[in-house]
Amino acid sequence: MSRRLHVFLLGLCIASFAQGAAPQPSLPAGNPYAAAFTALARLTPADKEALIDGKPASPAAAPVVAEINRALAAGRRATSVDWGLDYDHANFSSSFKNITESRILAKIALAQADKLPAAAFIDRSIDIFALAGQVGRDAPLINFLTQIAIQGLTDKFLEKSLSKLSPQDARRLLTGLDSLPAGGNLGTTLAVEKMIFIDRLAEEIRQVIEKLGDANAHSTSFASRLRLAGILTDGTTTSVGLEQETDSFWLKPSENKRGITLLNVNRERDEALLTCNGQIARIKLSSRKITGVDFSRFDEVVKSLPGDTMLSAMLAGAEIGSGELAIRNIEQFIREIGDLYAEAITHPENFSDESAYKTRLQKLSPTTQNLALSIPNLIKKDQTSRDLDAKLRAALSAIATAPAQP
Repeated sequence: MSRRLHVFLLGLCIASFAQGAAPQPSLPAGNPYAAAFTALARLTPADKEALIDGKPASPAAAPVVAEINRALAAGRRATSVDWGLDYDHANFSSSFKNITESRILAKIALAQADKLPAAAFIDRSIDIFALAGQVGRDAPLINFLTQIAIQGLTDKFLEKSLSKLSPQDARRLLTGLDSLPAGGNLGTTLAVEKMIFIDRLAEEIRQVIEKLGDANAHSTSFASRLRLAGILTDGTTTSVGLEQETDSFWLKPSENKRGITLLNVNRERDEALLTCNGQIARIKLSSRKITGVDFSRFDEVVKSLPGDTMLSAMLAGAEIGSGELAIRNIEQFIREIGDLYAEAITHPENFSDESAYKTRLQKLSPTTQNLALSIPNLIKKDQTSRDLDAKLRAALSAIATAPAQP
């Protein structure tokens, strides 16, 4: 079960990069870039390859490229762009092909841009920067990485072309950069990624537990010997106090005492989950009622889930075995990766020492370790992108303020 979980969750991070894993979704009619993708699909493979490489293409490609460029200019003027992605039903088989192919549009638009007059050259560059921002705004990780890639292409292209810019050109380009639509940022990206995938998986687990129903705490259940004695919140951590016969103790999430582990505490849902010896107990915080969860119908309930749920896709064809183990593994992953995402948003500096970070990861579950290894690299990509932008603006400012030549 844990191996299946690892493979599935790792797939969430990489499957969206695959081209053709699922049909390319249609863009909404109001998406200004729809015409560009329609035009792109009309290119022959040979012309497409030539245009991406900046080589001559057939005469038939010229009107296609012109249509792509017009769509990019229209996208720059859009206040927002609907990419037609259904985040409520996304899973590892969802297609993000329109997003990843935005990079191809950028390459084609940039390939011959250095041959344009200065004014058109500047407009083309701004149009492509706008595409990057429109792709990455308020979107998951695949969008943000595509934004960074497009921005990097354009930054490097402009760096090679700075010598052809006059002070007036540089000022015009700086003004255009300042007027760009807002793009994505690392904090929003991780928050959206968590909402779409991690929070959705947590919600599906909740639904499964609710469908299994609360079983009466019979005499053989560890829940029958427990009483909730108190709830303590310290910052973002909520602990529960438990009494077991004559013994009492406090548990933080993931902590184990007396053989009992607190899986999670969710104040919004008014519940906490405990596990012990292959059993799970559910605490209703407001009433302090502790009941067991009956896993005898776990396979049946999972198989009854809609096919587009991440949980059903994850467990499809798997030898599930213990339902308690499945819940425990997924709950652990959800808690650990959620904490790391939150830390990456508020304290990215904590990920700068890769050796120390890898040592930290050894204390986490194998699934979390594999997925979380990419976080420092993501932070580096984000910083590099911002550094390139700052470098470009500094160079343009220097040109814009250079004394006039006699």
